[in-house]
Amino acid sequence: MESTGHMQHEDGGPQLPSWRWTKLSTVQRAVLGLTALVVVLQLSLGLSLLAHEKRTLYRQSDERARTMAQIATAGTACQKGDVAQTANRIGKSLRMQKDVLLCEIKDSKGNVKFQEESPHPGPARQYTFRLPLDESRAGSHAGAVPSDRLAEGTLTIALSLDPARRTLAASRATVATSVLASLGLTWLFAGLLLRQTFRLPMRRLLQKARGACAPCMF
Repeated sequence: MESTGHMQHEDGGPQLPSWRWTKLSTVQRAVLGLTALVVVLQLSLGLSLLAHEKRTLYRQSDERARTMAQIATAGTACQKGDVAQTANRIGKSLRMQKDVLLCEIKDSKGNVKFQEESPHPGPARQYTFRLPLDESRAGSHAGAVPSDRLAEGTLTIALSLDPARRTLAASRATVATSVLASLGLTWLFAGLLLRQTFRLPMRRLLQKARGACAPCMF
């Protein structure tokens, strides 16, 4: 009985041949492996760059918050007026910054001396720093405050994360575009390689067939 070359189901119907890695040629395996390697490398590099950029943006936010705290501390060194007036002056100057969504100043007893929040809150990174305040005087005079007269208050500020998120979103789009472009170039290169790999043997086979048939024509 002749074999038709097709596998049969138990009910007698034809079954399509299953795809197997072992059926691929060496060149096809190499192309698929190269494509997978390029995709993995691109994704790994892209994720590493995004993580590094995220850490850098957060470090910049931390440094900016520390700078604001140093400016506020310098403002209390020559305190003019009582604690409430000093807190109001420092808080107003900090809230003028566009990325400051919240500013709160408390004295050493935890009493709120200044608090102002943005009417449009959003994702933010919050910081709390020590803030030396002179709580022993009524503020009738100005000048340098001795360190032994300073009480330890707190300064809380919240910096917006919207600029950082916009930067990260643009970076994600760039990484995705580069991965897709690399994948497309890899498949293009693979297609050209496969075409050349199969075209050359076919040409040689045709040339041999023509050479074998040429004597039969005479």
